[in-house]
Amino acid sequence: DGRAIPGLHERYPGLAVENGDMLKVKWKEYAARAEGTDRLSVMSNPPYYLTSDLLQTLVLNTAHISSAVLTLQKEAVERLISPPGCKQYTPLGVLYHLFADVEVLFDLPPGAFSPAPKVTSTCIRVTYEPALEDSSDIRGVHTVARAAFGQRRKMLRQSMKALVSGLKGGGATAPQVPEAYAALRAEQLSPKDFMLLAQELGLSGKP
Repeated sequence: DGRAIPGLHERYPGLAVENGDMLKVKWKEYAARAEGTDRLSVMSNPPYYLTSDLLQTLVLNTAHISSAVLTLQKEAVERLISPPGCKQYTPLGVLYHLFADVEVLFDLPPGAFSPAPKVTSTCIRVTYEPALEDSSDIRGVHTVARAAFGQRRKMLRQSMKALVSGLKGGGATAPQVPEAYAALRAEQLSPKDFMLLAQELGLSGKP
């Protein structure tokens, strides 16, 4: 929020402040500029409409981000940590179960903010697993999970059809959804299942 910059400069004269879009941050460059560490810690109280985009950006940059303390809408946190079999289980939840540890710290009532929102907020601490410079494994799992949840009431043989048909030109030689998963729906797969499925489809090489 650009309105806060003058106050920050006044209160913390030595603080480096940059005003910009957090979703466009080049995390690798910021990490290279940090002293004493090669991975960053992030603190954010983002606009709630940016929650999914921010969570995705952070988990796709675990090579450069080690942890985050975030204040999010309580419902968003519940979706993030929901286990398989729940209606709130989501593709982002799959990624955060696999590549991060989420600790719920405390709730904040609407009155803690001005102006007060109409919802309860929750503060969480996220510790990200170390990742290679190449985030293709995480992206591969995310691609599979998004395709599966895109038609979450359908079996994977149907919901994954468009994704599978586009792999290696489609046809008989293209990878196929294994029979062990074909008759299941997205919410029936564990995060590890999504990782294994991404490997089967050639979208992830992480063991």
